Amino acid sequence: MTDALERIRSHRERLRGKALMLASFIAQNYRRVAFMSARELAAAAGVSLPTVIRFVASIGFDGYQAFSRTLQERLNLELTGVERLEQVLQKKQPQPLYIQVISRELQALKQLMAGFPQEHLTAVAGRLATATAVVVVGPRYVAPLTSYLVYTLRKLRGGVTGITVIDSTAYDDLALQPSDTVVVGIGFARYATELLDFLEFTRKQRFEIAVVTDHAVSPLGKAADHVLMVPVPPMKFMSFLAAPAALVNVLVLEVALRLGSKGTDRLQDLEEVAKAKNTYFADTGKDFRRTPPVVRATPRRRAR
Repeated sequence: MTDALERIRSHRERLRGKALMLASFIAQNYRRVAFMSARELAAAAGVSLPTVIRFVASIGFDGYQAFSRTLQERLNLELTGVERLEQVLQKKQPQPLYIQVISRELQALKQLMAGFPQEHLTAVAGRLATATAVVVVGPRYVAPLTSYLVYTLRKLRGGVTGITVIDSTAYDDLALQPSDTVVVGIGFARYATELLDFLEFTRKQRFEIAVVTDHAVSPLGKAADHVLMVPVPPMKFMSFLAAPAALVNVLVLEVALRLGSKGTDRLQDLEEVAKAKNTYFADTGKDFRRTPPVVRATPRRRAR
């Protein structure tokens, strides 16, 4: 899928008048345009709102929202962490930050539900249940999601390892895995080159690869046998991970269904260990609250 700037370039020779003026404005100011409404773009470019709507349709977009989304996705690849934070700090916020952040997460969750990749997820869950070994790899800001998937899968089956730092030992560990190993790569824009290099090495070792990523043109998909697509809103200087976390939860539950009693037996063994070691708080009648120290008032000295 081509983005807005690429479509503008391909249609530029056919544009005339106001449409050409609008195209030039977008090309020169796309970082600003990415977060403008159609009305704001019309005012900034000096054209009418109908001109903006017709222009977007003429270069092949179903609507203005789809047009602006591709510009945001381009920025997601281009902007540095500093530039992302500066955008937040410099832009006048129409709503409190908590409303903006939570709304973005809720929108992504709704998109995930509307277009859930059930068929692909079913295939991946089947392999995670039957493979001899599973390696989950995801560095940098997706490292917590990687660790969470490893933690939950280990409760259901053995042979699960995680890689959150891709150094020479990560390549060594992968090379020592059995042939029937499934590698799960997790990565969203901005795509880490170290992850792409690792997945390319994985492909050359002939391991089966599943990836969790955010876009049809994600470079992670080039090396993968299975692609699980999940909507991830464009980053600020941090990322939005509610939808990916929800997808991971569904994936683990699907694996649990396929493992059946093998998974529950393993989980029961872990529960026995947790009980023996008193790992989790349980209301057994004991009062675990700390008794506040007794503070004695200092007697006043009598006046002589």
